[in-house]
Amino acid sequence: MTDSRAALPLQNRSRRAELRAPAGAADAATRDSEGASLLVRWSAGSAVVVLSGELDMTCAQRLANAGRLLGEWAQPPVVDAAGVTFIDLAGLSALCSLSRTGEPVLVLQPSASLLRLLHVLALAGWGPSVQALGDREQGVVLLAPTPPGPAPA
Repeated sequence: MTDSRAALPLQNRSRRAELRAPAGAADAATRDSEGASLLVRWSAGSAVVVLSGELDMTCAQRLANAGRLLGEWAQPPVVDAAGVTFIDLAGLSALCSLSRTGEPVLVLQPSASLLRLLHVLALAGWGPSVQALGDREQGVVLLAPTPPGPAPA
């Protein structure tokens, strides 16, 4: 997968018609006053949610909207988190909400802030299950924690 940090127009990114972004995809970029940004970039016919800045509860609605768009476009939740400078529990929860059906969220190039939060949560036994793809710096797969069920009889 090629990685382009430049914000490119989301239309006409592909030479083949079946790999073009769906209608309305060009409106999928947002930025707030605190510097957090969300951009849906198309690469090889797949959507990648590019996140940067500070992810906290103020980003929850925008991430939920991105998750809705990914669902409408039948795209799995794939995130480029290299530009995330801060993330708290609310931001991680919002990130995991990109998966509307409980499927894993693939996070490419997780930032040091995200890796640190995942490490602390793992030590405490909380948060999503994390599977590394090679080195954790290359990518991780977040699996939503399963809620505790009734005790076995």
